[in-house]
Amino acid sequence: MKLNVSRTRKRAVFLLATIVVLGGCVGQSGGAMLSIMDIQMSGGGVEDMTITAKVPEFARSGGVFGWQLVVQPTVDVKNFRFEIYDHGLFMAVSGENIIGTSDINANTTKTFPLTYTMGDAGLAESTDIKMRSFYVSNTTISTTVAVLSEVEYFQRKAQGKLGEISVSTWSSTNPLELTVSWSDPMPLLDAQAVQMYVDYQNSGSGFIEKLGIGEVTFIVPENIQFVTCDDYKLEGNSITLKRDLDFVQKQAKRSTCTFKAKASGTIDSRSLVGTALYTYEIDSEVTVPIIQK
Repeated sequence: MKLNVSRTRKRAVFLLATIVVLGGCVGQSGGAMLSIMDIQMSGGGVEDMTITAKVPEFARSGGVFGWQLVVQPTVDVKNFRFEIYDHGLFMAVSGENIIGTSDINANTTKTFPLTYTMGDAGLAESTDIKMRSFYVSNTTISTTVAVLSEVEYFQRKAQGKLGEISVSTWSSTNPLELTVSWSDPMPLLDAQAVQMYVDYQNSGSGFIEKLGIGEVTFIVPENIQFVTCDDYKLEGNSITLKRDLDFVQKQAKRSTCTFKAKASGTIDSRSLVGTALYTYEIDSEVTVPIIQK
């Protein structure tokens, strides 16, 4: 049993991480008891879902072939669907009609049983099952924005104590990675203009086509005032993505936003929080050995 991978319609592909032979067995037509292969289709990057194909070690020409797709997300995912777009020498009997759109909660398991048949395979030694899955997930980042009054700023600067202001950044672990950086280091001086840079990176093995309008939002703290932004528009106390950002070689172009610092006290420290929704796609291919009747 092996897993081949190929690029289809410019889609990225998950590589095989491990193949583990389990103790369990399954009967195929002809009476033989076959070992089940666990094919892990997540790997090669940061992922928020494990997809496992539980596949018999071989298919029998003229026989029945039963296998399972097991999905285990580490975060809540929306609109999961799975598409078998090439059955090879198999014919689907049951199971594919239930592979619709599903919402799956974090740390739960959803299993899709599938049953195929195979006619006379002739002299073929193997056949491929090609599959594609899609789901919607989200990523979050939180970073400190610290603004000092003019007196506090220059007093600390003279004493060499600006670095004592605590700042931190936290982000969730997902294939989509948001990074926020600034044109000037924290803390900021009251009334200072500053640029915020947002970078977008696909750190997973799958494919992200784009981030769509409205799919990325930052809640802006009160100690910075929005001035202008090339990719975002102001909506209340938030800025929201106003144009599509396409991914090329796993990156989207950097966004630049300008703010003006505004201290409401001597030391005004708050959090800027960003959230992005993204659609993730995984292509993979399983090669199944064939034995004759």
